[in-house]
Amino acid sequence: MIFGRNRRRKRGRGRVAPDDPDFREMYGLSHVDDEALVSMDGRRVSVFEIGGKEFSIESIGGFARTLNTLDYNLQILVRQHRPFLGDMRAELRRSRESSLTSRIDEAADSMDQLLLDFERRDNIFDRRFYLACEERSRDKLLAELRTMDVPVRLLSGEDMRRFAFCVLSGCSPKDPTDAELSDPFELRVKAGFVEDSRGRFRRTFSVRKWPRALSLGFVQRIMRMGIPMDFSMHISAMDGDAAASKLEYQKIRMESSRNISIRQGRSVDPTVEIAIEDIMRLRDAVQRGVEKMFDVSVSVTVHADSKKRMEEYSTMLSSHFSSVIGQMDGLYSRQLAGGRATFPLASNPVGEWSILDTSSLSMLFPFNPPDLDKRKGTLFGLDLRASTPVIFDVFEDFPNHNMAVLATSGAGKSFSVKLAGLRDMTRGVRLYIIDPEGEYVDMAEYAGGRVMTPGVPGQGMNPFTISNLDAEDITFRIGNLQRVVRMMIGDHLDALSRGALDHALTEYYATAAGREREGEVIGFRSFCRFLESDLDQQDRVDIARMLRPFSSGSLRHLLTDEGQDLLVDEPMITVFDLHLIEDEMRAVAAMICTETVWAMAARDPRPRRLIVDEVWSIIKHAAGADFMLNVAKRARKHRFGVTSITQDVQDLLARNEVGGVVANSGRALLQNASLKLLLKQDSASVDAIRETFNLPEEEARSLVNNHVGQGLLVASNTFIPVQIEATYIEAEVIEWRAGRDREWFGYGPTGSASVSIRTDPDGVDRTGRKAGEVV
Repeated sequence: MIFGRNRRRKRGRGRVAPDDPDFREMYGLSHVDDEALVSMDGRRVSVFEIGGKEFSIESIGGFARTLNTLDYNLQILVRQHRPFLGDMRAELRRSRESSLTSRIDEAADSMDQLLLDFERRDNIFDRRFYLACEERSRDKLLAELRTMDVPVRLLSGEDMRRFAFCVLSGCSPKDPTDAELSDPFELRVKAGFVEDSRGRFRRTFSVRKWPRALSLGFVQRIMRMGIPMDFSMHISAMDGDAAASKLEYQKIRMESSRNISIRQGRSVDPTVEIAIEDIMRLRDAVQRGVEKMFDVSVSVTVHADSKKRMEEYSTMLSSHFSSVIGQMDGLYSRQLAGGRATFPLASNPVGEWSILDTSSLSMLFPFNPPDLDKRKGTLFGLDLRASTPVIFDVFEDFPNHNMAVLATSGAGKSFSVKLAGLRDMTRGVRLYIIDPEGEYVDMAEYAGGRVMTPGVPGQGMNPFTISNLDAEDITFRIGNLQRVVRMMIGDHLDALSRGALDHALTEYYATAAGREREGEVIGFRSFCRFLESDLDQQDRVDIARMLRPFSSGSLRHLLTDEGQDLLVDEPMITVFDLHLIEDEMRAVAAMICTETVWAMAARDPRPRRLIVDEVWSIIKHAAGADFMLNVAKRARKHRFGVTSITQDVQDLLARNEVGGVVANSGRALLQNASLKLLLKQDSASVDAIRETFNLPEEEARSLVNNHVGQGLLVASNTFIPVQIEATYIEAEVIEWRAGRDREWFGYGPTGSASVSIRTDPDGVDRTGRKAGEVV
């Protein structure tokens, strides 16, 4: 059969409208009204587009409550097709910082090209979620959707016509270029598939046999197979009394069958005993009103650009259901009914129904992940399961702006952090990096940033400044400075000396305003002179003597009173290069730099990120642990985020009760990070990581076998397997080395790639690659 011979042309260009009579028979559609799809039998069907949600107890519970209120037929349609990222690219261009250096601006342009490349790949999808019900039930459904706390939009007018046409033609829901077709457009219905005049194929399946136990994410596992598809689920609520009677009838029938087998001396099938127990438990729940019974029918239409690809997709889908002891019906010679079952008219001509209770049906929660329209911020990579870009705005979407990165050496943690930081910079986020080994210096110089080397004359820090701070911030500053001083002198202060230090800092800052009026600069050396000014207070004098290496000794250039104001000509990236400082003093220097950045952020709140590499070197000290936790907890107040990096995963997760650190400071730091990136892990640390992050066994074990640039992003109790991808220009900025041939590593679609690049002393590329090329 052939449907859809186009008999007219519009605006000089052929296009088939979804309400053309040629398509009525195939989809049962009479016409498209302004606010409804009208079926051939006169039913008016409303369609809602809703936004996705992350898995959580609240989202699953909200879905279950909505199901329990159903007294009408409902159709859920999930469309998974090629993404259109034009809106996302436009938003990134609008939010781009206007004062970027040329290098960072080129990197931003290349990321725009990377998103364009995502649109062209076969294995990257966008998902859209729709609900269809008869118009008379529209207001009731809308009220229930609002309790689920999901974005809801009633389709109407041109949006409704466009949506119906996209479902009809099998094209991408959001791609404006795919929604207009040239003449002629025909659908040819064969026994086992449907072919259109563009050479695209579709085949519809129906679920004939369900797995006995449904687990959360069942629908997502189907969607994550890398198949363009329309997933349709029809739900019809059963009357409570009728459901209880049907369950009782099934129980009696199974018990009779079991008793006959016993009398005849045959062994009883164990599955019968299990089924009887399940039915009795479900019957009791239905009678108490805890559960509700539903007739459920699921149809899946796969789309392909060739018949061979369609056969591959069909085999994958059938094999998936076989692996979970389920079964798909290929609807041979019933493809016409299958097409109608996936069209949003809230009717199911296939007629393959199964009975599910509320708990089982809620496991089919389909509204995940959030659609691409809602994703703004920094591109972290590709979701390896959902095949969609992973994009978060840490400064808007989470309760705090902190991030933790854990990985073994060589897993790509530095590259991943640099890449995320570079993309943050294109959005106007300032970066400050505590760099123990000088790994970030070249990147900062190439990107037009600032490199400071504490300990070198003229580059000292002044965390003691209190300009423009309120009383609360001053109190917090005093607490942090106490910890810094304790680290400087080796944390050897007894209780009396710690009390004296606290009193001295409080008194010093209480008189700071007067000192500034007299022309004194508030700083470290000024504080040391204040300690030595009262010889009658021996505790203060002793503290001043212990601080002499920093005031007049070999470390005198680490702290100054005239330290550089970081807000003056603030660049997009500032690196504190600590490689010249001795190992045992790097933790002190890192704390001093961190407190200086915090003092500056308190004066001028705006999106900033502090990256602390090898954070364990700080938190292994009692004072350092308290310091980092205090900064992480209060950073949000000044739009300040802390990224903690470590490769000593076992040390970070181990309990530490030495030196006054109670319980586990590393775990506490992780708990105050909204995002955690876990790259490749050593097998010895997997159990500790699984326990800390509450990972499923499969997710935890996969971390051992990850390739470079692959990992698990933990966000709001959601586990996202990610692949880090960088463009050539981004990798060049990240791994630039001045004045010599070099190799850099950029992560691309296959995991990792090593590319040799020749550069002149000015860093100009000589390979001829394009700015947007992905490696």
